[in-house]
Amino acid sequence: EQFLQKQMDERGNRTRSGKFNPSSFGQCFRRQYWNRKDIETSNPISVETTKIFIRGNLRGDFIQSLYPTAHTEVEVVLRDVHGFADIVPDGNEVIELKAPGKWKFTSVSKKVKETDSEWNQRIEKDCVDYILQVMFYAMVLKKEYGRLVFIDENFDIVEFVFYTASWMQA
Repeated sequence: EQFLQKQMDERGNRTRSGKFNPSSFGQCFRRQYWNRKDIETSNPISVETTKIFIRGNLRGDFIQSLYPTAHTEVEVVLRDVHGFADIVPDGNEVIELKAPGKWKFTSVSKKVKETDSEWNQRIEKDCVDYILQVMFYAMVLKKEYGRLVFIDENFDIVEFVFYTASWMQA
């Protein structure tokens, strides 16, 4: 419990950059604005949510360790945006890692009486905030595509590739 409390305190005490975070793209604009202004949230995260974040960070750290020559946690700073791309290997891609709960992982990993095209359209709709994040990094870092990687608690992986040219037109 002391470890969790320390994690919660550190998260609660950090000072925001005053910029938008790509990880919040696609979410409520009011929430993004208050976060940018470093206004305390009315519903702080719970101990259970902190545990989810810690488990997700551990999964992400493990996956990043599999890319020893890649750049990890690449800082991206623009006038109004500040964030960190998870993995930028040599080549034409940016990789963004997500460690969702069981429901979300099942939702993205299983086609439900869908064609491939319908499945991809559903993913683009249901995961637009994640896609906006990875595509922002891909565009700023001038990469051909962004790879969105979902990792569940058993380290099963589902990944999707989105091409920068397609998203720049959107």
